[in-house]
Amino acid sequence: MSKVRTETTIQQRALIIQAWEGDENGSKTPKEISDFFKLNYKTVWRIIDRYRKTKTICNTPGRGRKSIFNTREKRSILKTVKVNPRASAVDIANSAEIDLGKKASPKTIRRILNEDGLKNFRAKKKPFISKRNIKKRMDFAKEHIHKDQSFWNKVLWSDESKFNVFGSDGRIRVWRKTNEALKMKNLNPTVKHGGGSVMVWGCFSSAGPGNMEFVETTMNQHIYQDILNGNVKSSAAKLALGRRFGEGEEYLSLAVGKNEKNPLQALGLEHSTSIQPTQVDATPRCDLHDMLNTPNCIFQECRLTQKLDLWEIFHVK
Repeated sequence: MSKVRTETTIQQRALIIQAWEGDENGSKTPKEISDFFKLNYKTVWRIIDRYRKTKTICNTPGRGRKSIFNTREKRSILKTVKVNPRASAVDIANSAEIDLGKKASPKTIRRILNEDGLKNFRAKKKPFISKRNIKKRMDFAKEHIHKDQSFWNKVLWSDESKFNVFGSDGRIRVWRKTNEALKMKNLNPTVKHGGGSVMVWGCFSSAGPGNMEFVETTMNQHIYQDILNGNVKSSAAKLALGRRFGEGEEYLSLAVGKNEKNPLQALGLEHSTSIQPTQVDATPRCDLHDMLNTPNCIFQECRLTQKLDLWEIFHVK
């Protein structure tokens, strides 16, 4: 194995120059300095020669291997990432070879990005929101920003959530050693029958949870209207919201689709507002999930094979 080259320190260089310049006792030759400090003769001679020319013992700027890309070309690479953050280092290197005529490794591209403070992360998952819904949410926030608590007490929040009957359909990661893959605590168990998931529609307000209902098929405007017809009015009566309340899942016209008739009006209810479109991250679902996780309704620990069993657990008092 070859010996690692080390650079002389500033303190060593200062002592070398001090010995070369000398004092009242005289000066030393480069050969004597080399023998005294146990350094290579050429190393000592270069330090002295550099001091003669530059009057400094510090490293001069511009040392080392020059960068393959200049400042303008680095800005072009950074612009590529700002326009398309999903571009990989390999794609950027290929693009630079075509556009700039310079071939560089992906490692060089990563170094340029890191120098600008950019690091590669896994993209966070977030429900997609269209520009149309973004505008509607902003309009809604501006319109209702000064509403008092009494207004929100009359809002009935609703949403659909998927519940797995067995296990999780997401990616499970565990910390383990190489030969511990088949240990029980490191496995993600699966079943050949049963399992699956169910979609549950639920609603709640500041007064507590309302009705819940299974969504057996794909949701459309007709099924949504049937759910509202069977649950909204009874939930509002159960929670003592009165006749004037807002249905807080989405703009009802979006859910109804081409059917312009408002489902709440079809129920004979006056609604004071229509809360914003679906998949609002801040939607308060805690009451519904608290109800599912109460001691009388422990859902996660059950091993169910039929939706009927799940329905019975939801109604345990």
